[in-house]
Amino acid sequence: MKGARERGGVTIIVLGALVAVLGLGAVVVDGGLLYYTQAQMQSAVDAAALAGARVLRDEGSAQAIARASSVTQANGLAAGEVQVVVDAASQAVTVSARREVPLGLARVLGRTRADVGVSATAQGQTISALRGVVPLGVVWRHFTFGQVYDLKVGGGSGDEGWYGAVDLGLKGGGAADYRDHLRHGWDGLLRTGDNVPIKSGNMSGPTEEAIRERLNGCAHLPGCTFRAFVAGCPRFLLVPVVTPPHNGAVEVIGFAGFFVEGLPGSGNESFIRGRFVEFVAQGESGIGPSFGARKFSLVR
Repeated sequence: MKGARERGGVTIIVLGALVAVLGLGAVVVDGGLLYYTQAQMQSAVDAAALAGARVLRDEGSAQAIARASSVTQANGLAAGEVQVVVDAASQAVTVSARREVPLGLARVLGRTRADVGVSATAQGQTISALRGVVPLGVVWRHFTFGQVYDLKVGGGSGDEGWYGAVDLGLKGGGAADYRDHLRHGWDGLLRTGDNVPIKSGNMSGPTEEAIRERLNGCAHLPGCTFRAFVAGCPRFLLVPVVTPPHNGAVEVIGFAGFFVEGLPGSGNESFIRGRFVEFVAQGESGIGPSFGARKFSLVR
């Protein structure tokens, strides 16, 4: 009797250990499967929400839903697994997905399937801070996309004799600093609300050198135009939108994009002219008018 009881006790211990091992295996194997599935689905809805948000304002809700749905399917989600909701008022697109995943070892414990659900919301936002802006300032005059505007003039504009240049370094830098910042953009972070000194002087030579280098730097085929240009094209300028100058300074109220049209002349003909364009940039989001600058972010 004693041996039988001992064998029975061993059996219970072995069965208990086996259940524990199977449970641990289910956690490792099926847990890993669920984690991997969720990560893939999350990446798909993230990409879809951003794609939908990018077209929502210009192409409408129906196209935003179609674009988001197309991206989810391209990333392996079935149409029946996905729901796309558009909030036109807040310019937000939410993409949700749900999938039943068959389990493996967990079947031994009585679980055959598990639900995996993910969601992402993307929204177009105003940009409140940027790097790479050029040392110019444009006063907002209700610009129209595609129209040509003067970003720098060859003679004083009448606003404190201002030609349109600003001192981004805030250090009273000379013409060489102005030329370098105009060539490559300023590497500092400029924010809305910043007060920036205006830069005196025509600086015709540095202006022509910098813009010539930008024009020559566009070797894209077919050639870039204001309607279609490669991201990062040197003919595209990030320009601060500013208040009229007062006491030798301007306040940054936003950012605008301009596509350089041609080479400046000399002296009084030292104009920088560009077409006003919409653009998407990576910067800090904020509150206020966009002036054509947009950022698309996942907000939840």
